[in-house]
Amino acid sequence: MADRIVETFSVVVNKPADEVFAFISDVNNHAKWSATAYRVEEVSDPSFAAGSTFASYGVSRDSDDKRNEVTVLANDANELFSLSSLEDGEEYINSFSLTPEGDGTKVDKVIDMPKPGGPMGMMFAGIFKSVIAPRISESMDKLKEVVES
Repeated sequence: MADRIVETFSVVVNKPADEVFAFISDVNNHAKWSATAYRVEEVSDPSFAAGSTFASYGVSRDSDDKRNEVTVLANDANELFSLSSLEDGEEYINSFSLTPEGDGTKVDKVIDMPKPGGPMGMMFAGIFKSVIAPRISESMDKLKEVVES
């Protein structure tokens, strides 16, 4: 497997895990807290059980409406929701793990993605830090805001 980049982004949502998980594990809700345009179509199972599939459309490095084929890897109630998407033949994994924190729930979003090769690979750390990471952090803050409201 090619070199991978794994990064974690966290937020504490002041709601119980069952409420937070119900919101995250319904992929139709992701557009409500995405920092960029996002939509879901062709859902094979509206419960988003492990193994179900859907098409997502969102912003990528070369398109504002990039289609990805997505498979739910895990849907473990109140603990873990994980998705695998294929973009240009490369696998991207987004996992959301939930743990109790005080009266709320800590959500860790783990991004596991291929590291680009060539010149892009050499510049990618800076691009990730200055462009991608702030968008992910913004979406995590928005997740907190939306679920708490």
